[in-house]
Amino acid sequence: MGENTRQNCTRQNKKKNPGRQQPCWGFLFCTNLTQPTGALDSKASRLLLETMADINKKMQATILMVTHDPFSASFCERILFLKDGKIFNEIFKGEKNRKDFFNEILDILTLLGGEVGNVR
Repeated sequence: MGENTRQNCTRQNKKKNPGRQQPCWGFLFCTNLTQPTGALDSKASRLLLETMADINKKMQATILMVTHDPFSASFCERILFLKDGKIFNEIFKGEKNRKDFFNEILDILTLLGGEVGNVR
């Protein structure tokens, strides 16, 4: 599914200054998370989403997930909604439970659906 890498404590900047050491940023997790649960059954989907949320919390790893699924999005801590290539809205889970956060996501998706003037 992805590449899990623990980098060394230093790396060389080969282009600017070949001899100078720079600190690395530590843990790096790379994977394609475009619709990560698309081909999974509901049990496996939930397990994957809970695992990703756990990785985010315990390892303080940033995970970028692209999805149209509000259920999947409700496992996130922060959501950016895009419309016409621009950020339309941004919400944070904060102290909300997942059910309330899910409902907030649905409310924003309703707003994203388009204006009445766009219906012909």
